[in-house]
Amino acid sequence: SSFVQNMLTGQVLQQADSALYASLNEQQKLACNGAVAAGLLRANAVLDAQPYVGLVQAPTLVLHSSDDPFVPCERGQELAASIPGARLEILHSRNHVPVGSEPAFEHMCECMAEFVMPHALALHLSKAERELCALVGQGFDNLQIAARLELKEKSVRNKVSSLYRTLGVEGRSQAIIKAREFAV
Repeated sequence: SSFVQNMLTGQVLQQADSALYASLNEQQKLACNGAVAAGLLRANAVLDAQPYVGLVQAPTLVLHSSDDPFVPCERGQELAASIPGARLEILHSRNHVPVGSEPAFEHMCECMAEFVMPHALALHLSKAERELCALVGQGFDNLQIAARLELKEKSVRNKVSSLYRTLGVEGRSQAIIKAREFAV
């Protein structure tokens, strides 16, 4: 119902103009009907993922608004602390999700891009490139890599140069940093 939509919109958007508020209400109408929305609200009310968050082994970025009226900031902090190696970024906003008109939105986008880009690039590397990247990240020089991969040093030098271009780096130290980002 529109009462529930207005209630949810009011909870997640504390600082938004009327056009954005109306747009979110419209998106909710298009996303699901009242029965589905009620089911989602009930499921969220009883959902407890806490026993499972410590099992997460993937790189994790937790973004949370500092003055979120829907989910207290402490819950975001607890979540990040429960996931091994998770990174927490506090977004200075009163909205559940920052909107484009506030500085927190730009900060959120920057954090997401900074977090996702290294991992997205790693997905596009071939198996051989990932293996080479891992060895570079471990600090091995070309001769050591050649011995491990059973290749000639000149071949490794060419492959490493190609890897630099793929990674968008200019030298070994930058490649090591980028390779270590992939290993997180």
